Amino acid sequence: MHHGDATLEHILSKTRDAKNGGFGALSTGEKLAAALVLNRADWLAGMDYTIAEAIERVGHEWVSLIPTVAQVLACEPDADEIKAMAAIGREPGAVGDNEAGQLVKRQADGSLRVIEDRQT
Repeated sequence: MHHGDATLEHILSKTRDAKNGGFGALSTGEKLAAALVLNRADWLAGMDYTIAEAIERVGHEWVSLIPTVAQVLACEPDADEIKAMAAIGREPGAVGDNEAGQLVKRQADGSLRVIEDRQT
């Protein structure tokens, strides 16, 4: 793993924490980075930072990773979307992959029937 990869993963993890309510447990730099990634000017204002001050405090390396972190997070479902997908997956007729990588279909009795075994 490259140093930049570790930093990217760190910012991504801390931003996920902030997004999911763990903002208070972060360092000042992590809070500022998360606020910038999530476009939360209200968080910056609450910390008495302007965008320019936050960028300066976070530093060039972290700032350069903000667009990538934002793109990754934009592709991730939020908690409500995950709950909705789980509910759909419990409905009879729902199709998806099980833990073994098999394509399965939810039966009326709630059991799963393997449609296609993708294991080789």
